[in-house]
Amino acid sequence: MTATRPLLRWRAAGGADLYNLQVFRVTTTGMRKVRSIFPTGNRTRVAGLRSGQRYAWRVWPFDRARGGYTTQPLGLSWFELRRPIRPSRTEMGTDRRIAVSALRKAAAIEAWLDAGIAAGDLRHEGLGAAAFDPALQPTGSPDAGGTAAASVRPIVVPAGPRGRARLPVDARELRQTKRIARAALARVAALEARLAGGLTGGDVLDGAIGPEKLAPGVALGRRRAGTSAAPPSVTPPAAPIRVRAVRPTRVNILAARRLAQGAVRRAEALRVRLLQGLSTADFKPGTIGSADLAQTLRR
Repeated sequence: MTATRPLLRWRAAGGADLYNLQVFRVTTTGMRKVRSIFPTGNRTRVAGLRSGQRYAWRVWPFDRARGGYTTQPLGLSWFELRRPIRPSRTEMGTDRRIAVSALRKAAAIEAWLDAGIAAGDLRHEGLGAAAFDPALQPTGSPDAGGTAAASVRPIVVPAGPRGRARLPVDARELRQTKRIARAALARVAALEARLAGGLTGGDVLDGAIGPEKLAPGVALGRRRAGTSAAPPSVTPPAAPIRVRAVRPTRVNILAARRLAQGAVRRAEALRVRLLQGLSTADFKPGTIGSADLAQTLRR
């Protein structure tokens, strides 16, 4: 957070007359108490903290009728106090780079899916009977998580331009940064929807599935059976991005930064998920056909 007097909130304790809010500065050797405040409500602002520091805090309810403070605090939380944003060409350029980075990540993930699922992208013992076309007469456990995939293709995100980016501090550039960040979020959401809907055998490269990909106990009764090819999954089109122009104030610049950072986090979480390898849960039931099986499995 960037507030000079951050507002801390906590769950109200029934019957509490007041609270003891304790704030600690986190150091390399431990924690040092810097504030002890006694508010009567379940929120208060804390002044006198330093920018660039990490703080931990906890709250002890006090109930006079029950004999004083509780034996345990409500919990322990923490926050980092970052330096306040000052509108500048460098800040504007940094936020643009973050937004564009999120868009590059999303594009790289979509390209990875569209290139086709290879054998190394599938978890060993990760395909249960439910993933296979009924014509193959699959038997055994319908679901399987499998073990970690051995050699998932890397999701290569192109590097951005080098050097410090600088942009004019004006409404047009801020609007463009927000537009890029929202486009990245929309693209990530579309990819998440594609995965939630399930990949198909059409996404799998022909011959990619060998016997090591089948879950223990899963067998195909008719390995050579003719099956209809399932169409590949598609990424749903994103809705048009509309962003209104706003003045480049500290609040608006911070909002754009959080939007861009959120897009990066979601894109990165999706990338990490795919790099763990795919299993039954990632495919529509009954869509993996004979064309997807390796020759060793079709004999």
